[in-house]
Order: sequence, then C-alpha cells, then structure tokens
Amino acid sequence: MTDEPRSWTSEEIGQIAARVEGSMWNIYYARESTMKGAYLLASIQHAAVLNHPARQEAIVNICQEFLSDFLEQKFGKRPTWNPFIPTPTTTLKQ
Repeated sequence: MTDEPRSWTSEEIGQIAARVEGSMWNIYYARESTMKGAYLLASIQHAAVLNHPARQEAIVNICQEFLSDFLEQKFGKRPTWNPFIPTPTTTLKQ
C-alpha cells in the first residue's frame, strides 16, 4: 500500500483506518478518501483484539498519539481525532 509517492499537504486531513488482512489486524494512516499510499502504523494478530473493543481502542489511541506527535512536529499543528468506533469486521464472533 505504500508504493505510490506521498505528496500530502499540511491542509490534508487523514484518517486512522483499521483493517483485517489475513490473520492480522492492521492500523493505517491514510488520506480521507483513499487507502492508496497509506502508512502502516501497527499490526497485531486479529485474535488478540477480536471481540475486545477496549483493546482495539487502546491500540488505535497509541497510534493516534505517536502520529499526532509526528504531525505536530512536521506541520506545527496537532490533529484532533474522531472517537474510535469498532467496525463489524473487528467484532465478529469466532
């Protein structure tokens, strides 16, 4: 997902996106409207967070914190994030 050149501007707002890919639950920082050029921030076995919204939220919060630090250093402004909402793919019963 990171093969394309990255030319984001300081005005662009991104998103934290969680995806189940194989046996992994991957957290990305991506543009608001596409996953092209997304940055992989974290990856954990899906079984470790399946049916555990608090664990999912904790991992996303960590990603938001270190990404906020980076963006503040690069652009001089700390982002604000929408609250994490677990998606059906992260809360399915086994």
